[in-house]
Amino acid sequence: MRRGWSQWSVGRSLQNKIFVSILLFLIIPFCVTFYFIDKPLERTIREKIGESAQEALHITKLNVEGALNAMMSSVTSLTANELAINILKNPDAYSDYDRLNTMDDTVQQMYSSYLQNMENNITVLDFHGHLYASWENQIGKYEEIRGSTWFQGILASDDNFVWMVQENGFISRRSGKLITVARVQRGAGGGPPIGVAMSSITVNDLLYLFRGLDGDVLLMSRDGQLLAANRPESASQVNFSDIDFFQQIVNTDAGQLVDDSGGEKAIVNYTTIGMTGWKLIQRIPYDSVFQDIFRLRKINILVVTGIFFLFLFISVTISYSVTRQLKLLRRKMKQVEDGRFHAIASIRGNDEAADLMRTYNTMIARIQELIEHVKSEQKHKENMRFKALQAQINPHFLLNTLNNIKWMAYMRQDREVGDMISHLGVIMESSIGKGEDIIPLGEEIHNIRSYIALQKIKYDEKIEVRYDIPTEVLRARMIKFTLQPLVENSIYHGLDKKRGKGVIRISARTEGGDLVIIVEDNGLGIPPERLDTLREALERGGGLTAGDKLGLASVHERIRMQFGEGYGIRLESAEMRGTTITVRLPFILWEGVNRYVEDLDRG
Repeated sequence: MRRGWSQWSVGRSLQNKIFVSILLFLIIPFCVTFYFIDKPLERTIREKIGESAQEALHITKLNVEGALNAMMSSVTSLTANELAINILKNPDAYSDYDRLNTMDDTVQQMYSSYLQNMENNITVLDFHGHLYASWENQIGKYEEIRGSTWFQGILASDDNFVWMVQENGFISRRSGKLITVARVQRGAGGGPPIGVAMSSITVNDLLYLFRGLDGDVLLMSRDGQLLAANRPESASQVNFSDIDFFQQIVNTDAGQLVDDSGGEKAIVNYTTIGMTGWKLIQRIPYDSVFQDIFRLRKINILVVTGIFFLFLFISVTISYSVTRQLKLLRRKMKQVEDGRFHAIASIRGNDEAADLMRTYNTMIARIQELIEHVKSEQKHKENMRFKALQAQINPHFLLNTLNNIKWMAYMRQDREVGDMISHLGVIMESSIGKGEDIIPLGEEIHNIRSYIALQKIKYDEKIEVRYDIPTEVLRARMIKFTLQPLVENSIYHGLDKKRGKGVIRISARTEGGDLVIIVEDNGLGIPPERLDTLREALERGGGLTAGDKLGLASVHERIRMQFGEGYGIRLESAEMRGTTITVRLPFILWEGVNRYVEDLDRG
């Protein structure tokens, strides 16, 4: 008991010495210095820039309000054109030429000189199927706009201006977000609505008005949606999800606060755009604000650095005796980094460093075992690769012999035997291959057809196979011999003992970014207890027997090894009602020409 307590106290002394040395001689002086010197300077600088930042933000606000007022004036100006109002009210009373010519002139007159440096797009719609706009490609846009949700919101607003920020897809030649103001138009003296007028500018044009502000400038809606930002990559620093932060901005027209919720401390100035209620926010990082005090901070650092080095010398002296083994361990690990895996460390004492040495030595021993295991595995793979190369000699000889027999059968007018040998040759040629494991779906289907042709001869046309495979997926990449084992499973386990005609249906479709292939039959199905066993084997990724090397579990495991855990096969079955096997693969098109795909496309 006494010896155990001694070992514990020695082990704890290493941690205590390092902790106390750092706490007393390094951390505390720096913390005290920072608090009593930097904090007052920080507060002074922040107060200094507050007034000037608010003034610059106010000027930008006026510029933004000027642009938005100009857009509202553009929309309102339509009501002053009596002829245009009459055309919107009753377009059939005018010829197409007069109507279009007048409305084109009207759209041009709706432009505001205040927006001459911006791309201002004007759009006018009546309720008779006509659209007049300053932008191109208007054909077919009337019904799209009339049927949109946001347009219905405009109609429901009565005579009020409606402001929207949305992705451009209809009223501008340029890409990106648009700021749009819309208003329902009425005839002289009121009356029923006769149309809708809209004025739009791009967000990028609005951002041009932010150029006089430092830092990140953002435009936020009343509900906290980000409408525009001069630097979108930095907009994420503003934490709109912070309830206190968001409420303070929403509930006051203008102000200043400090935000440190986004990971980067910053000064935030904000004001309100009058006609929309949108918030104009300027976020200035602390780093850019306090450049003026860096010089003073350097002086303080020089003073504190002298004290730091004095304390550092004392701390190093104290900790040297307890860190010698750590330095030794570092040298040994450096040797391992250079590839010398026999660098065993000597152990002294019973403290934490000694325990670390023991753990290190154990790790090195296990690494050596792992390296030897990998070398053995690699040697085994090379032997298997050589044996596989040797194994290709006899199959090629057999394939050539089958071709000779096939043509002899045709020459003797025994077409049935010739066809059987031809189909068998297709399957054998595919199994030999050219070393490739990935083939197009069309080639896999070609092999399946040859296999089915042989089975039909065996079962005297008892089996029928139906295909539902769109042409566009025939070039999808897949692993060779994925479907043949599934079709074979359907025949031998589902249709072999079935009375009457057996039907196998092979279909394929794309689903998101995946290729989904379904092989289903109307066979005897799988008993529930057997189905559970098969599903468990698929989930486990093993359970293969000597006679099931190309079975369901093998196909599932090959797919997962090639494409990842999210892919493979799913098995569903009901006794006496058939079995459905679903194969999921990533949808990747085959590059290059493949004769099997072309034949299937033509067929």
